[in-house]
Amino acid sequence: MIHNSILKLSTAGALVAAISMTASAYELTDWQAELPDAAYVSTVSLPGAHDAATGEGFTSSFMARYSQTQTRKLVELYDAGIRVIDFRPGVKDNALKCYHGSAELTKDFGEAIKEMCQWLNAHPGEFFVIHLYKASDNNSNLDSNNLMGNLVNDPEVAPHLIQFKPDLTVGEMRGKILFMKRDGLSWNSPYATVLDRW
Repeated sequence: MIHNSILKLSTAGALVAAISMTASAYELTDWQAELPDAAYVSTVSLPGAHDAATGEGFTSSFMARYSQTQTRKLVELYDAGIRVIDFRPGVKDNALKCYHGSAELTKDFGEAIKEMCQWLNAHPGEFFVIHLYKASDNNSNLDSNNLMGNLVNDPEVAPHLIQFKPDLTVGEMRGKILFMKRDGLSWNSPYATVLDRW
């Protein structure tokens, strides 16, 4: 890791050179693996991405011009060290889709979660907090509880989920996903807690 070598540098010129290196020089993919297991997750500063799935693309190019907040795909965000993921799931055609406002994204929400689980299989020292916000999907009368229930019970997803408790430690969270919801999302599950509990 570059930060270890910075501490060992003895000259000011070398220190400036090391600090001015681009972010790509740092190892960000597995940065949580260096955190102590006993640390409380609530005390760790976690970098996040607003409307994270917008880098995957939109079903309408018109909507993309006004709704895109990310340019990288989800896996690229994970590799860059992002660990709080902002998703806006909504229901369309009896499936969970990712949205930004009323703009439908090309990424299916269930597919995004399974992809995250696969990434965690390859990086077991890492973990994610997912910020869930209800999409403006014009389907407010459709209940997403059944679809979310199916997703969290999927054998590929279930082993990666963890229930909230205020004193979650890094060790308990490794390889896991914690769902935190806000603003009218009706999903009732032991795996989803309201955002303001931390």
